Amino acid sequence: MLDIFEVTVVCGGEAAMPGDRYLLRARDDDSGALQWGDRLRVRGPLFIFAEERGGIGGSVVAEEVEVLSHTSNPLIRAALGYRRVMREQTEALPDEASAALIQGMALGDYRLLRARDLKDFRVTGLIHLCAASGLHLAILAGFVVWLGRRARLPPRLVLAAQAPILITYALAVGLSVPVTRATVVALLAAAAYLLGRDFDLLPATGAAVIILVWNDPGAAAGVSFQLCFAAAMGIALLHRPVRALMGAGRSKALDLLAVTAAAQLAVGPIILHHFGEVSLLAPLSNLLVLPLVPAVMGLSMLSSLFGTAGLPLAGAFMRAAAFLSRGILTVAQAEALWPHTDGRRVQKTRYRVRLSPSGDEVAEVAEVDVYDGPLAGLCTVEVEFATEDDARAFAPPEWFGTELTGDARWTNAALARHGLPRPH
Repeated sequence: MLDIFEVTVVCGGEAAMPGDRYLLRARDDDSGALQWGDRLRVRGPLFIFAEERGGIGGSVVAEEVEVLSHTSNPLIRAALGYRRVMREQTEALPDEASAALIQGMALGDYRLLRARDLKDFRVTGLIHLCAASGLHLAILAGFVVWLGRRARLPPRLVLAAQAPILITYALAVGLSVPVTRATVVALLAAAAYLLGRDFDLLPATGAAVIILVWNDPGAAAGVSFQLCFAAAMGIALLHRPVRALMGAGRSKALDLLAVTAAAQLAVGPIILHHFGEVSLLAPLSNLLVLPLVPAVMGLSMLSSLFGTAGLPLAGAFMRAAAFLSRGILTVAQAEALWPHTDGRRVQKTRYRVRLSPSGDEVAEVAEVDVYDGPLAGLCTVEVEFATEDDARAFAPPEWFGTELTGDARWTNAALARHGLPRPH
């Protein structure tokens, strides 16, 4: 079990200094009782890193850990309660993959995700959904505003209540670079509204940069830092030009695609530099799953709130979130597999042909498929019936050709894998 702790008092040894931060490697039986904000007495060998990274200077292999006191900070205690109830609710789900994804989205902990699911998310450009990010915090902020409007609360009261909620969530999921950036921007936006001042995204983002770099001067060299702020700048500076280029107008779907494309254009060069490849599927994948993300987040958070209050609907909310998260997993898997179908795809154009007079109450319609690519020249026709009696009574026109019903060689799957069947 790994935790991070900050030294306040040194009882022995010469290497450690007050204010230093180290990794704590505790035994499983010790780490289970540890919580964020605890004051500890730790005894064990200290290993100093050759180079400090992320503000961490070394690692302590604990031989003895004693909890002196728990935190009295109400926000941290609320964050710990949120994490505990959320874990209990997700662990009760029968679908382990959905439970792991919800824990990643709602708690910032994606360690339970299967390796193949993580790979699918990376290939499709959806990896940002697997851990808490600025997107998730923005969804929470919007959810709080929506609840306030439904309750007809004054906007100023809603924004004032939003601040501790966002801070608690940021503490619960860990103050990562994306979460810290989004929290600072959201709090500055709320403050601007409450004070009657104009809000500008670029200065607010600059303030977040200053806070992060002040806390950790080496943060700017991290990939997470670069991707986080590149995406924010891409949306701020490129969204409108991309939206105009697409001719989005009032289309919400195109506007969402423009936001995704703007972010991908900004982060693409950084991803290519660090990882050597860029997902071309990312805009489409994000367009398909982003409508599901707010629902999954909202339902899982409602489950946590109802679970804390001991209300019976908590499980129902979490099961609904799991059902929708399965859709996100399915999109990632399908998009990741799509490139592997090259050379085994069916290309066809479908036409609908009316067979019976237009005055009939139940008009018979034939669906004619004209194939392209490797299957060029093939044409098939299909008619669907409401009952078996209607099917038996149907007399096909002469141009229908050979009857193929029941011949598995002519299914789309068989044609894609094996091509045109050889004649008997």
